[in-house]
Amino acid sequence: PAGSWTINPGAITGTGTTATLTGLTPGTTNYTVTDASGCSSAASADVVINTAPGAPSAPILGAITQPTCSTATGSVILTGLPATGIWTINPGAITGTGTTATLTGLTPGTTNYTVTDASGCSSALSADVVINVAPGAPSAPTIGSITQPTCSTATGSVVLSGLPAAGIWTINPGGITGTGTTATLTGLTPGTTNYTVTDASGCSSAPSADVVINVAPGAPSAPTIGTITQPTCSTATGSVVLNGLPAAGTWTINPGAITGTGTTATLTGLTPGTTNYSVTDASGCSSAPSADVVINVAPGAPSAPTIGSITQPTCSVSTGSVVLTGLPAAGTWTINPGAISRTGTTATLTGLTPGSYNYTVTDASGCSSAASADVVINAAPGAPSAPILGAITQPTCSTATGSVVLNGLPATGIWTINPGAITGTGTTATLTGLTPGTTNYTVTDASGCSSALSADVVINTTPGAPSAPTIGSITQPTCSVSTGSVVLNGLPAGSWTINPGAITGTG
Repeated sequence: PAGSWTINPGAITGTGTTATLTGLTPGTTNYTVTDASGCSSAASADVVINTAPGAPSAPILGAITQPTCSTATGSVILTGLPATGIWTINPGAITGTGTTATLTGLTPGTTNYTVTDASGCSSALSADVVINVAPGAPSAPTIGSITQPTCSTATGSVVLSGLPAAGIWTINPGGITGTGTTATLTGLTPGTTNYTVTDASGCSSAPSADVVINVAPGAPSAPTIGTITQPTCSTATGSVVLNGLPAAGTWTINPGAITGTGTTATLTGLTPGTTNYSVTDASGCSSAPSADVVINVAPGAPSAPTIGSITQPTCSVSTGSVVLTGLPAAGTWTINPGAISRTGTTATLTGLTPGSYNYTVTDASGCSSAASADVVINAAPGAPSAPILGAITQPTCSTATGSVVLNGLPATGIWTINPGAITGTGTTATLTGLTPGTTNYTVTDASGCSSALSADVVINTTPGAPSAPTIGSITQPTCSVSTGSVVLNGLPAGSWTINPGAITGTG
C-alpha cells in the first residue's frame, strides 16, 4: 500500500510495495498487511519454512492441564525431546535434558513449540497446545473509540468497555488496575495490541480484538543505509552512515537516543549484531525502521569457550560454577558476562546464580568470540514451596496499610520472607504495614534454600483518599534567596499533613 504499512504477525512497519522478512523459524505462516488508514488485508497464501536437515523431531504433546479460577495458568507435558545433550524449547527459551519436559505457567491461547538440540538444529512446530480461558472468566474487553497519534501527540488511546462490573480488575498488557465497566488507555505507541482483563477472583478473559495504533501522519522517512564499516581485530566495533535524515531542526535517532542536525549522520561504536534505526523529527514524529544494519563479528576472533564441568548449587552452597576451556593461549583475555580478566586456556567461574548463561571471550587484541553453548545452573534441590496466600486485609481511611497471611512456610527452623527480610518460625505468618501495590513473596528456609514466588498480593489504595495536591505558583531561588516555594491547592477540609515534610495545616 501507499504510505506506511504494518505486516502481521511481527508488527513489521515500513513503506513501499515490497518487503523482505528475515529470521523466519520453521513452520507455516500467513501474513496480513494494515495500511496507513488502519485497514487490514485478507491473509496471504501459506509461507512454509522447512526445518533444517537433520533437525530433531517436533515435540509430542502429552497431558494438558487447563486453568481454573484458582489457578489461572495451565501446563503441558512435551515428550520426544532429544535424548542427548542440553535442549532448548521455544517459545520460552526453556533449557533442560531428557526426553520429557513439563511446561507450566501457560496463559490462555494457542501455542506451538519447537526444540533446538545441543548442536543448534531446531525441530518443526509441535501440534497446537490450546490453553483455555479459565471457566467463569470475564468476557474479552470490547474495543471502543481509538484515537490515533498526531505529530503533536506521538501516542494514541483506546476506550475499552465490557469490563467486569464488580471488584477491581487488571488489564494486560500494562498491569492497569481499576473499577467499572469502561477504561481509557492512553500513551499507546504505534503497533497492534490485544488486551485481556483479569477480574477480582483472578480469572482472565480471552484477548480483545486488535487495537491498531498507527504511526503519526507526516512522519519522516526511514533513514537510508549508507556505508557500513565492519569491525577488525584492532577496532572491535563498526559504524554506519545514515542518510535521508530530516533537513530541518534537531532529530533523534533510536536506538541510541543520538541527536543532531542535517541529513546525514555516522553512528560509531556499533557492536556485532543486526539493528534497525528510526528517526524522530523536531515535531516529535517518528519514522518507520530503516533496513537492517548488520555488524559482523571481527575477523580472526577467538573460538567460543568450551563448556567443561558444571557444579550445581546445593542447599548449603546456593550458587554453582562452570569450567571454561579453549580460552586464548596468549595474553590476557576477558570473559563476558562478568568482565573476568585472566590468562591461560582454562578458567573456573564461581558464584553463578540459577539461570542459563552464554559466555564470550575477548582476546588481548580486542577480538571477541561467538557465544558458548548454554551453561544451565539449576535451582538448589529441596527448596521450600512458594508461600500460599491466606486472608488479605485491605487499607481503610483509618488504617492506611494492608496485611496478608502467608501459609505453607517451612515447618522447621527459622525462615526469611522477602521482600522485607522478615524472619520467623512456624508455617504461618501475617505481614502487616503493606502499602498499595502488587507484591510476590519468597521464603528462604534455615538451610538457605529459597522458594519460587507466591501468587500476587494486591493491596488496594485507601478508599475515599483525597485527590493529589494541585501545583500552583512556583517561586524559584534567586541570588539573594537560595530557596524556592510552591503553592499547593485542592487540599482536604479539616486538618491535613503534606509529605514529604510532615507539614500540617488546614484549608
